[in-house]
Amino acid sequence: MPDRIFRPPETHTWQARHRESLRQKRLALLATSQSAVVSFRSTLPRPLIAFGVLLAVNLSMIFAWFFIDPQLPFYVFDELEWSTAQFGSAISLYGWAALVGSLVLSQSSDRFGRKPVLVVGLILHASQYVGLMVSNSYVLIVGAFVIAGLGESLVNPALNASYLDITPEKHRSRAMGIKGAIGSLGSLLAPALVLIIVRFVPAQSVFFISAALILFTALLVFVTLRLPEQRGAVGALGWQVTQERSMAAQSAVRNVALSATTARKLNTVAPAT
Repeated sequence: MPDRIFRPPETHTWQARHRESLRQKRLALLATSQSAVVSFRSTLPRPLIAFGVLLAVNLSMIFAWFFIDPQLPFYVFDELEWSTAQFGSAISLYGWAALVGSLVLSQSSDRFGRKPVLVVGLILHASQYVGLMVSNSYVLIVGAFVIAGLGESLVNPALNASYLDITPEKHRSRAMGIKGAIGSLGSLLAPALVLIIVRFVPAQSVFFISAALILFTALLVFVTLRLPEQRGAVGALGWQVTQERSMAAQSAVRNVALSATTARKLNTVAPAT
């Protein structure tokens, strides 16, 4: 009894202290995660709607190409009865059109504005899918490929310049990283999706889906894209030269990849013929 009078029992037990410590840690983790989300949002280009539209352009361009890529060799060899030389020439002319167009037309968006050039470039780029869908003529399809290459040479410089227009210099690496991630997502989803769809629809429907996607993206850009006034500092000479080299590299890689795909498919098609 005297012990209880002079030394009362501890009310703040170690269990209570442990619970309080855990609660404080949870609050600290929550505050940290919320701070990270706010920090990430603060580094995104503004306006966010324009950034989303530009990402949609990037996604649709890559998705549309990889969507037809698994079906294209079978279609041109089995249905159109092209030779390997014909197919290689068509892809090569596409690459040359994109390369030459990049050198000649890369500053079009500086002169005429980003939005009009993006819309026109997307419409031209859709011609390769439309040509494959509506024609069996080799000349017409090759002509559509050349037009599509010119369209790509308009879209890519305008698209990259648009990203830079709305992104502060210190956050450009993150914006380009998000752009690359969206492109990789398109290249992963498209082949998986076409393998499912091709079982139920003819090849022309695959080309139709890609054409419709690109044309819808052009409409989306025309209706919703709002960009700030262009800044002359963005179009520095060093960036332009880098962009031209990037376009040339993209065209070369695409030619090599498609040539490899063609050779691989021929090994499967040849015994049947």
